[in-house]
Amino acid sequence: MTIWTWNGYGDDPVACLDGEAAHYAEDPTVKDWISAEDANGDPIRNESGDYAYGIFTLTYIDPETEEETDLVDYIECRTIPGEDATMAILGSSTPEQYNDHLDAVLDVADTITFEGGETQEVDEPVDEPVETDAPETGLSGSLFSSPSFGFTLEIPSQWRVEDERLSRDDEQLVLSNGTSDVMIRATDEYSGDLAGCIDFAAAEAPYDLELAETAEGGPFRGEGQNGAYGNFLYDDGNEAYFISCQYIEEGESVLIVTQDVAAEDLASERKFRIDLQDAIQMP
Repeated sequence: MTIWTWNGYGDDPVACLDGEAAHYAEDPTVKDWISAEDANGDPIRNESGDYAYGIFTLTYIDPETEEETDLVDYIECRTIPGEDATMAILGSSTPEQYNDHLDAVLDVADTITFEGGETQEVDEPVDEPVETDAPETGLSGSLFSSPSFGFTLEIPSQWRVEDERLSRDDEQLVLSNGTSDVMIRATDEYSGDLAGCIDFAAAEAPYDLELAETAEGGPFRGEGQNGAYGNFLYDDGNEAYFISCQYIEEGESVLIVTQDVAAEDLASERKFRIDLQDAIQMP
């Protein structure tokens, strides 16, 4: 971590961020300098009149040994009150240490005060973790062990694994028993209440969903033993898409289970999904 002040950018934090990024992009000991992206493919960056930050990935080349090391750099620029100058903060770490390292950098940055005790309110970038290299698999035989979220699932014999997609803030395991397709997703992309989690998962579904109705004509959603749930229909009501949400760590991460099945089979297939959910062991 490095902190320095300079009048080369005046009091413009955006010019400071862009200037420092351009400097490292041209550094002969750096290659593949790229702005890190969030889950939507947008650069992880924020800026205002007196504050800006960006996150970048790179490979550092040791000038003596030519050994290459993958790094993640956090650059923050602040206007210094009453001065025609900016303060720059650089935090650099390896990808696997990035999240913990950034927390430590921000802890230090939060203690910075200027002459007269003046401080600045800044938006910490902890909600946009960098996509870094993730383990290739969490599967060992029929046991799935979540690399990032710590839960385990002993997969019942009637289910087969169709797909596994892992990143450090989002894990997806897709299973099928020949009638139902179930996705078990652990993510910190949503951190609100469980009712809102149902809406979050429905919005990300690959179908145009409509909330189903109960036999009494009310909305088919609520909360039960396994958290919140909602039942949706698509394809003119012929297909069902059941969603359940529970906390992994309240306020930080959720476990979303979806079941994609023909509407006429939903009742008979319900027990098989519940068997899966009951087999999940939270950390």
